[in-house]
Amino acid sequence: MSRKSVPDDIEKQVLLLCRRRCCICFGLDGDLSVKSGQIAHLDHDNTNNDQDNVAFLCLTHHDQYDSTTSQSKGLRKSEVWHFRSELHARIANDIASAAAGAATPKPDVAVIFKESPLFTTERKVRLSNQVNAFYRSDSEGRCIFWKVETNMHW
Repeated sequence: MSRKSVPDDIEKQVLLLCRRRCCICFGLDGDLSVKSGQIAHLDHDNTNNDQDNVAFLCLTHHDQYDSTTSQSKGLRKSEVWHFRSELHARIANDIASAAAGAATPKPDVAVIFKESPLFTTERKVRLSNQVNAFYRSDSEGRCIFWKVETNMHW
């Protein structure tokens, strides 16, 4: 039986959110370089394409995440969720900072990356005078990056 591919709309969102950066490389080493990689299913179920269950991982980390070890502690799903949230926030901050410094006036931006009734506790983080990031967490304390807003008046 052939492996079912990730739907195009989910794949597009994952790749746009991470800009082809591996969240584990970023979380462990602060590495923001573009990588060759794959979309990993965090619960190891390749039929579960929910956006909370997928992340872009470099080939090395995808292999490491999917492997089981008998001696060393493997990567946990909660770690990858956390690294993914941090990476998305960093990328959103970089995009907003670039927009704030652009010579061409930009309209107000409100980019919604994920809206889910499961993620109900919202936290606003001020990244700069003109940029706010919003995070949501679920009942288990998992945090996702939700949106970024820039309020620039030209």
